[in-house]
Amino acid sequence: MLEGLVDLLALLGGVALVMQLFRFAAKVILSAAQGAAASGVAESSMRRGDLTAMTEGREAEKQARRDRRTNSAIAFVLLLWIAVPLAVGYVEEGYAIAAPIWLLPRKPIRPPPADV
Repeated sequence: MLEGLVDLLALLGGVALVMQLFRFAAKVILSAAQGAAASGVAESSMRRGDLTAMTEGREAEKQARRDRRTNSAIAFVLLLWIAVPLAVGYVEEGYAIAAPIWLLPRKPIRPPPADV
């Protein structure tokens, strides 16, 4: 009875880990694209001599870089959480602990529209 519950929790936890890994990988890709776009805005504003737009573009680029670093770190931790239990042989227990990830609030993957 208890073993069946652990198996169910392990399945739910494994699926939750993989889904979160894909979500954060998508966030890394989107923040890289957002950083490239902000960099382009800053460069074109600099060529035009628009200091305000250049500063806003640079700030958006810094924020995108910060988001990319944070999301990359979280994706790496999730990848470790998937790989380590497989390596040491505690798959059911390691994934069952991850089952409450389903209860965590989710932020949208798409960034809010920028005013830049």
